[in-house]
Formats: sequence, C-alpha cells, structure tokens
Amino acid sequence: MTLEFSHFYLVSVYTPNSGDGLKRLKYRIQEWEIHFQNYVKGLEGKKAVIVAGDLNVAHNEIDIYDPKGKDKIPGFAPEEREMIGKFLEEKEYVDTYRHLYPEGV
Repeated sequence: MTLEFSHFYLVSVYTPNSGDGLKRLKYRIQEWEIHFQNYVKGLEGKKAVIVAGDLNVAHNEIDIYDPKGKDKIPGFAPEEREMIGKFLEEKEYVDTYRHLYPEGV
C-alpha cells in the first residue's frame, strides 16, 4: 500500500518469505525484490520514500536469536541478508530500529 503525502510517499509492504526449506528463495530474490525495488525507485524520482512493514528478513545477526546455524532459515539466508544490505546501502535508507537500538534491546 502506498500513501502519498505532500513531501513523501509512505510504502507499507508485506514481503513474502522464502518458505520452508527456502523453496521460494529464487522467487523472492529474482522476482519479488526486483519488482519492489523498481517500484520504490520510480517513486523516489518524485519525492522522498519511507518504507515500512514486514520485510521478512533479519539483516544482521543481532536481529535474530541465536543466529548460529540458521542460514537456511527463511528470512536469514545469506542471499536475503545481502539483498536487504544492498537495498539499504544503495538507497541510503536507514533501519530505524537498529539505528535507535544498535546493541539490541
């Protein structure tokens, strides 16, 4: 869902997860994410964009309880973590929760 305000867009999104056994990882990375990022890019050409919602990914180890051995868990696969990292870096977005609580809560 996208709401347009005078100075920005607010995009609320539910990102599909990669599924048990990462059976939808390819779809998530090669289709969903490409379409979503292109959509956001189109909005950015007009005004600022705020993305909120459930992105279904734990970007950093601190974002998941006991991360050891969980690289095959939906939302924590290396490909998903890399994808969100690039998105945040390239778009200069800020993970506001992690910004406010860099060491966790």
